[in-house]
Parts: sequence; structure tokens; C-alpha cells
Amino acid sequence: MPLRGSDSGGPGATATAAASGSGGRQALLVSLQEMAALVRRHIAAILIVVAIAAWAGYSLHRAPTQYQDSGTVVFTAPTSTDYPNPFASLSDTLIDAGGTIALYAMSPQAQQQIRQEGGAGSYDVELVNSYNLEYPDFSDPYVTVTATAVGPAQAQRTFNLVNRLLATEL
Repeated sequence: MPLRGSDSGGPGATATAAASGSGGRQALLVSLQEMAALVRRHIAAILIVVAIAAWAGYSLHRAPTQYQDSGTVVFTAPTSTDYPNPFASLSDTLIDAGGTIALYAMSPQAQQQIRQEGGAGSYDVELVNSYNLEYPDFSDPYVTVTATAVGPAQAQRTFNLVNRLLATEL
């Protein structure tokens, strides 16, 4: 028969089993009434947690799947007798040209042109930053093109249209 410990006997009170085979283990003595009282005290918190979990699950379920297509465009100078390897002739003018073309591609006129040609998703064109936002380093003539849409075909079509726009502007 379990014996109640020397504490007040409230929820969480412990007792040591007097049976010879128990090995002196401690067990919690909480009655069903005490457990019901604990649940009643915390019912508002439980309902709030359940409501937030249900809302989060519903939001994740209802969010449309987004597909993305991205790539990096490398601007190179034409081959010449001085620089037979076009990658060895990277200069600041190529970086400036890449930045200018990226700005043009993000302009409202270019976005309208992409939409008229059948681009259904959103896109982003920006110079590749080799460091961070606080200390940007645009030391290479690289431009990242990213297209996002609700379908994979739409994302790929928008990406291809933006790349075609970049190629025609060069």
C-alpha cells in the first residue's frame, strides 16, 4: 500500500511503495480530479496552441507551390589578339555593362515586354555580390537571373525570355 510523503499532499506529491519488491522507487500520486483541475486551469493555453497549429497547417496546405529557375550570366569581352582567352580580359567596363543591363531588365518597360511575350512569373536580375550587403563586392561581371512562377513551364518560359532580353540588349 503506498504511503503519502511528508509534503502537503497536493498535485505532484510523492510516495514510496511499501511493498518489498518495489526497490524504494518514487511514484506521483495525482488523482483524476487533480488532473482534471490542471487541464481546466490550462484549457485556454491548450486551445490557443491547438488553434495556432491548425492555422499553420492550413496555411502550409493552401500556399501555392512556387517553382524557380535561375542561372548566372557571365559577361565576357570579345576575343582579341591581346586577350585570346575572353575570361582573362575581365574589366570594370564589363561590370558596369552588366549592372546597366541588370537595371534595364528590371525596368517597368522591360517587365512589360516580358509580359507581352508570354512571361507569366516574376523575375529578378542582379549583379552577383561576392561579399555581403554591408560591404558589397561586385568584382566580377556576373549577373544572376531568377524566375519564379506557380508552374515549372511558366518559370522556365519567363527565365528564357529574360535571357533572350539580356542577349538582345548586348
